[in-house]
Formats: sequence, C-alpha cells, structure tokens
Amino acid sequence: GYILNKQKQFEIVPTEAEIVREIFRLYLDGWGYKKIANHLTDTGVPTPRMSEQLRKEAEGEEPPHGEKGLQGILDNDFYIGTLRQGKYTRAKINGKDVKRDELEHIVIEHHHQAIIDYRTFATVRALRERKALTQKQLAEKLCISDKTIEDITVRFKKRGHGTVYAYCNRDGLFSRRL
Repeated sequence: GYILNKQKQFEIVPTEAEIVREIFRLYLDGWGYKKIANHLTDTGVPTPRMSEQLRKEAEGEEPPHGEKGLQGILDNDFYIGTLRQGKYTRAKINGKDVKRDELEHIVIEHHHQAIIDYRTFATVRALRERKALTQKQLAEKLCISDKTIEDITVRFKKRGHGTVYAYCNRDGLFSRRL
C-alpha cells in the first residue's frame, strides 16, 4: 500500500491502498481469510511478495493469496499511519531474530498518511480477537453441549502433526487422540 519516495517519506500507492481497504471491508462483512484469499487470487490481484510473484510467473502460474499474509495485513497498524520499529532483536551477530515484547517497540503514531481509519482497524482487531478460539477452547465449548460423544468429535489439521481429533469423554471432559 506504500512506497518510500525520494524524500524518504511513505507515500500511498492508490491501487494497492484500495486492495488493503477491500481486505478490511470484506473481513468486516464476515468473510474469512480463505474466502478473501481465494477472491483476491480469482480476481488477479497480485500478492504482496513481488519476488514470489515473479518466480511463480516464470513457472507459468500465479501465486495464490495466503491466509497468513491476510492476517499480517489485518494486524498491521502501519495502515493506520503508525511506524513501529524495534520489533525484533538479535542476541548474536549471526543469530536468529527474536520477537520483542510490544512494550519494547518504538512506536510513532501519525507518522505517515493512513490507508485505513483507526475505527475500522480497531473493529477488525476486536473481531479477530473474538474469533481467535484455540482448538482446545472450541472443543471444550462443544463438550458443554447436550450432544452425544459421536456428535461432537471435531477433526483438526495441525501442521506437521497430521490429523488431531478433539472429543468429549464420558465425563464431559476434553480429550485428544491422534
């Protein structure tokens, strides 16, 4: 949504800013990450990562929009004009970056022109927090219901762990089996 101009100031790219606004609007309209990602891919909207786009185009396919990329856009307060620095630190010269606590970030509000107004951003953030139930919380909520054990077995895909089944045992407690 932005470029760094010759004066070293962030400048809005109108076409990209409109895509960012559309992502926020669709999320507020109740669309999920996957539906938004599929919509953007189907309508030919380029992904934020140009290097990946160029590589995929060379292979003859367009890169799909990913859910993680959309989460990053929806969580990024840069779109409301906030510059946030010092998010990561490195213990050793060649070590890995370590994420710092939010209280340690250097935050400059109203640093540049906003694409998204604060109210929209705050509404999306609150909505995302409400939707962010963990797998365990979801299964525990199901266990409280009056359904039988067979009715409330929930299947989850976990990265690197295959399929995980969450269910309620006879005592109504949450359990897992692989």
